[in-house]
Amino acid sequence: MYESLIETYSKGGLNNDIKIQYDEESNQVRLVFPEQIAFDPGRAELKPRFLELLHKFYDFKDKKVAIQAIGHTDSRPVSGGRFKSNWELSSARAASVIEQLVKTNIVKPEQAQAIGLADTEPVSRGNTALDYAKNRRVEIRITPEEFRPK
Repeated sequence: MYESLIETYSKGGLNNDIKIQYDEESNQVRLVFPEQIAFDPGRAELKPRFLELLHKFYDFKDKKVAIQAIGHTDSRPVSGGRFKSNWELSSARAASVIEQLVKTNIVKPEQAQAIGLADTEPVSRGNTALDYAKNRRVEIRITPEEFRPK
């Protein structure tokens, strides 16, 4: 599965933007999509390119795995728009990913979790535009059912 995901997302140079990692200890595959691929700033609607990428996602509906979509934001307060906080924005983004995977029959609803973490797990602690951009991302974590987070 890990190799299949790498092959799928490395075609056409996409792997430069998308991080795919395997954690042996938790037996978990993590895909990290930066905001610039997935969403417009301050929005939770999936960008067309991200829809295409999700459409190519490995078919998990008949596998014994748990799928988590985890939304992350930067630390700056949300201003304007429909979201009142980074918690709402990150949760809505995670939910949009799960809804799309369920809608396209890639995962079953009982396999999926949408989690919004706002700015609680930054990958960069700086205050530059690049630092903020690194923190705005959505992760998809794939875990064997027996290791499913509760």
